[in-house]
Amino acid sequence: MQKLEVLEYFLMFFIAGGFLAQSFVEGLDPVEVTFDLFFVAGQIVTLNAVYITIGLTLFFVLTTVLLSTEVYSRKEIPWIDSGPDVAALVPVYQDAEVLEKAVESLNKSDYRDLEIYVVCEPGDDVTVEKAEGLDCRVLMNSRPGSKAEAINTAVERVDADYYAIFDADEIINPEFIPEGVGYMEQGFEAFQGRRIPITGGLSENFAYCERALYHAMYELMELTGFCFVKSSSTIVTEELLEKVGGYEDVITEDTDFTYKCNHADVKVKSDRRVTNRMESPHSFRDFWGQRKRWSMGFIQLMHKSLIGEYASNKSFQGARGTLRAITGVFGPVLFIAFFAKLVLLFILGAEMIFLTSITVVALPALILSFKDRKEVDFIHFYSLLSFFTGLAMAFMRIKSLFEYILSWDGEWFRIQKEGDLRPQ
Repeated sequence: MQKLEVLEYFLMFFIAGGFLAQSFVEGLDPVEVTFDLFFVAGQIVTLNAVYITIGLTLFFVLTTVLLSTEVYSRKEIPWIDSGPDVAALVPVYQDAEVLEKAVESLNKSDYRDLEIYVVCEPGDDVTVEKAEGLDCRVLMNSRPGSKAEAINTAVERVDADYYAIFDADEIINPEFIPEGVGYMEQGFEAFQGRRIPITGGLSENFAYCERALYHAMYELMELTGFCFVKSSSTIVTEELLEKVGGYEDVITEDTDFTYKCNHADVKVKSDRRVTNRMESPHSFRDFWGQRKRWSMGFIQLMHKSLIGEYASNKSFQGARGTLRAITGVFGPVLFIAFFAKLVLLFILGAEMIFLTSITVVALPALILSFKDRKEVDFIHFYSLLSFFTGLAMAFMRIKSLFEYILSWDGEWFRIQKEGDLRPQ
């Protein structure tokens, strides 16, 4: 381990430990609340930890209600199975193990006017050979080195009404494109579906809980009109790509694209009932490495937002995007304070508050998993991992911040892909 990496881990534990200790001590502070309601007046004195814990628990209740309302909505999903030309784009790099299932699933799509394009990187001979043996068209990235440029290259070369973009490790449901195009034909410029991490082992279930927690958090920002437009399970128009300048070659090109769409005030439709499956990290090392790269990407985009690279922060779109960027980086750190308060309450004998809070944080994963049980294994009590995914994200954000500043050299972490995308 290099000296800078040792320093980064030291700073991570030092900052996180200091925040944890401070939050623990502050939890012991008494807080007085005086009330005067009609003929009843009084004063309640309790610990700071109680109020903070109850407040954060109610916050998670709110996000869970919003998420549940969406995924269990009975509102009709539009459906169009032919008409506009759709190009399905699958950028690949060293993805030979998983590519076949992605292409096969696209060939089983219920949408008829569909062409499938696999965009390969020069020099990746194994994946190129695999793609050429599948029922799809093969393109080569003319500006090799990034997923962003692979997508941009395909759009330049392929003429279509809509571009549906997928990762190589996705299994695309037959109804995804008909439903997404159904929304696009209602006048939206982009459609975003939900990817379901395939469950099974401990690390896979951990990843599922993490994604469920994030989807619950996304619901709050979507109340302001901020919607994610990523580079997987996504459908966009060529006009949109021209409007925002396509995808940028940054660490997290999908989140960067989201901010560009937000500041351009693009009309986006997100529906978490429209899903595809994706491969999960098969080890905690892979989980940490992949998510840490994403964390550094979020930090990079927060910096871009703060200096006004997307749009003036004096505009509503600019302020909204910058707020999302800041909360995306520092929001998870609040889990450390939450954890400190819960530990304090547990020590003081308030087990009911402790158990209630842990359960509430687990609800998004439990509710989504029940909804997704026909596609992936139901995770039942593994949903209790959710709180620890939040805590892991908190440590990861701190580590990523120091790594981004001190040592990151542009190298991307690649997780191991096994190619078995079916639930066990």
